[in-house]
Amino acid sequence: NPNDGVDTELILFTLDGTVGNLPTPRVKLGGFGYNDDEVAFDFTWEFDCFDIVPLEEVNPNFAYNLDTPSLGLGSISGHLELVSQPIAVGGPDTHDAEYGDANNSRKRGVHGWIVHEFRNNGGNVVIPAGQPITGSPEIALMGADQAYVGRPLAQSTTALIPFLADDDSTLDADVLN
Repeated sequence: NPNDGVDTELILFTLDGTVGNLPTPRVKLGGFGYNDDEVAFDFTWEFDCFDIVPLEEVNPNFAYNLDTPSLGLGSISGHLELVSQPIAVGGPDTHDAEYGDANNSRKRGVHGWIVHEFRNNGGNVVIPAGQPITGSPEIALMGADQAYVGRPLAQSTTALIPFLADDDSTLDADVLN
């Protein structure tokens, strides 16, 4: 069934800014996606403050369609790496004016979740046996037409390096509470 399968979305947001900031904080991510064979591709994604985006919209290589498995890298498993990139805001940036070098460019930290939706219509098989790898067992939902699984994106254990002459890479990082 073409409506059966697995869809994956990223829920992304930055805390670098304040409510009502004008212009809205822009964020740019660069990254690498890997399939189950560790074949990699690179991508970039830009958004304003908050975004919910399907992975295949970030890059078509994330797509996996049971009817046309030659699309993308042909895998429903793998991993991704997200790395904050500097981006010009296009107007006066409140945070950059106070904590940066007032060049209206920032490298903003990103937080979020990765969410998988598993669907089937009329049966319990989401992915039939032999997909995506010959000999693999079927994946089924028991007693439901849909299921969701979400995980927080892993946070880096290293500090975000400020961009150019910015003093701090995150809002109020120099303030002790």
